[in-house]
Amino acid sequence: VCSVLARLAFDLALWSEGRLRLLLLCEEAHRYMPADPRLGFAPTRHALSRIAKEGRKYGCYLGIVTQRPGELDPTILSQCSTFFAMRLANEQDQAIIRSAIADSSASTLAFLSSMGQREAIAFGEGVATTMRLKFEKMSDDLIPGTAKREEALPSETGNDVDLVAIVERLRNVPKSQQAMAFAEVVDSARQAGDPNYRKPLVPR
Repeated sequence: VCSVLARLAFDLALWSEGRLRLLLLCEEAHRYMPADPRLGFAPTRHALSRIAKEGRKYGCYLGIVTQRPGELDPTILSQCSTFFAMRLANEQDQAIIRSAIADSSASTLAFLSSMGQREAIAFGEGVATTMRLKFEKMSDDLIPGTAKREEALPSETGNDVDLVAIVERLRNVPKSQQAMAFAEVVDSARQAGDPNYRKPLVPR
């Protein structure tokens, strides 16, 4: 789905000759543009990489949201021009952010592991100078999924949770949803999008 949407967004921007400006925002991006090619998603990575490399001149922009920048495709990550770095505890993820910031502003990143909620360090082409900022608090009715999560909260005692029903739902999850929940490790030479992908290997 993401691959199709990315190609469609790029083509719409291209053939509108710049009159249509689009922003493709990718949430949990490390799941479908992973750094490890063995995880598949080759068509998606290719489509998103094209937007990252060429999209700006046609008015098609890419926004990447992830909690694990260290697991992102480095080709796509290297094309990002503006960063909003929120709290990161993982050393590998912090190293990715440090490699993208100018040496003169590197000391600002010392706060990465201790920043509070809604705080971020912004740097890149979109801001005049590296800065530490705090986003305004949004009301709950503007946050997607908030009402649904509140309705799903169990009571204080937890007696309202039907474990049998939950297990039954897990057993009846369609295979398409299972594939989204668990990334399949495949041979890098046989990724999604290749003609022989998912075909059984012929024993030699």
